[in-house]
Amino acid sequence: ASSTGAEGARGEPVPGGERPAQEEVPEYHDPVDASTYSAALDAKVAELERLFSPLMQQASIPILNAKGVDRSVSVRPEVFPSPPLNFRSRCRFQVMWEDAPVTAESTGISPGESVEPGRRLSYRMWNKGKPTVPITEFPMALREIEELMPAVLREAEAHPELGDGLQAIHFLASRGIRGGMLVTMVYGRPIDEAWKTAAEGPRARLKAAMGDIRERVYGGGDDDDGFAALAGPRGDDEEFDATALNILGRSRGTQIVVGDACHVFERLTLRDGRRMSYRQAEGAFSNPNSFMAESTLDWLCDCAATTVREALAGTSEHSVEAAPPSLLELYSGNGNHTVALAKYFDRVAAVELSGVLCEAARENLARNGVENTKVLHSPSESVARGMLRRKKRHEEGRVGKAAMAAAATGAGDGSKRGDGSGMDFDINAYDVVLVDPPRAGLDPDTLDLVSRFDVVLYISCDPRKGLLENAVGPHAARVLDTGEFEGEFKGWSGLAR
Repeated sequence: ASSTGAEGARGEPVPGGERPAQEEVPEYHDPVDASTYSAALDAKVAELERLFSPLMQQASIPILNAKGVDRSVSVRPEVFPSPPLNFRSRCRFQVMWEDAPVTAESTGISPGESVEPGRRLSYRMWNKGKPTVPITEFPMALREIEELMPAVLREAEAHPELGDGLQAIHFLASRGIRGGMLVTMVYGRPIDEAWKTAAEGPRARLKAAMGDIRERVYGGGDDDDGFAALAGPRGDDEEFDATALNILGRSRGTQIVVGDACHVFERLTLRDGRRMSYRQAEGAFSNPNSFMAESTLDWLCDCAATTVREALAGTSEHSVEAAPPSLLELYSGNGNHTVALAKYFDRVAAVELSGVLCEAARENLARNGVENTKVLHSPSESVARGMLRRKKRHEEGRVGKAAMAAAATGAGDGSKRGDGSGMDFDINAYDVVLVDPPRAGLDPDTLDLVSRFDVVLYISCDPRKGLLENAVGPHAARVLDTGEFEGEFKGWSGLAR
């Protein structure tokens, strides 16, 4: 719940003893005390264990006993904590003009310098439809974002073309001495070439400042060894330099790039030694905590190499010596999971609703040398309905040989979005299903499809929405904490059935 005490953002008394509605401090801006993180994480894990306790006691689940699964000891979740501070690589803020006293702290200048009083920009967030108090620090963000934030405001204050009509500022970054930074400035008025011209100088200064910041944060070390082979056609140095810092201006119907790109490249290192390179586009969903993205991929790969093989070995269709299984991935996004998991499967079909994310997935697969995966642009429920209809026709003997052959091979590239009728995929052609659905959980059609698989990998950002009701007897579980300090459960949970 939001803070309601009669104190300011940093504890200053508020006249009258009550804070105006617009001065509420939301839970995500409560002062962050990293020393409380372990206790907060323990509470999250305890709540997860309480919610799933009947399913964790696998010996009591008839369906597993019927399959000969002897698990007399309950599954204990493996816990991977987030860094308590400086972990978010994607941050979005509203901005507001205000008449405020000018201090060295508010402007970032040294106390000996002078500055004319006047209107100042401040970062805000929305809480219950109202702006919060000014945000002067945000320790959850990567340090390079946190240190760049005041410099971006100063540039907008100093240039009327940048500050006029400015409503929000978004940051998208990637870790590392050669990481990228994209600053998006959102306007409530039209912007044009005059805006672009005005932004060129600030972009150059912010890019230079970003270089200094990364030197301080990462100590000038080269953390990119081994990634050269993952670069695109432009080459590693040129490609990553192009994303060092760019500005994107957005207004209704208009998008103007000042610089070389409106994306960053994120590099993730896995426990098995592999290094993955991902193109993260502005405005598209990605895991805001790249530390947790690495841990999620580690867990999924562990499951694919061990739990999946063990589970399939117990079915009539597979044996330990059988060829690698096949994977159907729903809600595949930009291919974050797909890229890492593909090596463990003979073939992969990745289904995603967003065309932008489908294109990003294809690029990320190519960047990482993955060739056994097909990306399909379609809602998961449409694919589910199509696969279930085909299964029913097959059971009724109404599927011809040509259609069956197309279903087994996944004929059609699925590049155009449709209603699922063109998705010639046979449910029997896939051994494992991976779902990473929205917060609301699985829709009825997708749930029906997923429930027919013997092996299910389920990633959930809120396990109370859908996962709790739909999970049956997990073989393995992991709590992947986002690092947020909210009292409610917010993190990723993974279950393998």
